[in-house]
Amino acid sequence: MGSFIAGVFATFVTLPLVGFFILYMLLRKLTKNKRKSVHIATYITTVFLILSVHYAAVEIFGHSFLWLIALVLLVVAMIMMFVHWKVKHDLEMKLIAKGFFRMNFVLFLIAHIVLNIGGIVFRISSL
Repeated sequence: MGSFIAGVFATFVTLPLVGFFILYMLLRKLTKNKRKSVHIATYITTVFLILSVHYAAVEIFGHSFLWLIALVLLVVAMIMMFVHWKVKHDLEMKLIAKGFFRMNFVLFLIAHIVLNIGGIVFRISSL
């Protein structure tokens, strides 16, 4: 059972968009609410995207960029807090957290796609 869970986790990290669709379908059956299912699946998939970008960078470049990923997360959090404070003149942590996860989903999805395409091109050109 432990190896099955590890395999599912590894699949979600390797192919986070597949994980997104599987999570969405499961959550849609559980919650009966499409919008809520998309949001929850997005929040969970963000973690898988971050891990995917980390492992792809390690595989392509040979060393970890975890410090850079942490820095990007920190900067995104600071920007989200600043923009929310400027617009609302108050900090609502629930809304900031939602925006933080959504912005990171977009950023790390783009990074995931770029690293995968770059990794394929790099491997083909090194043959």
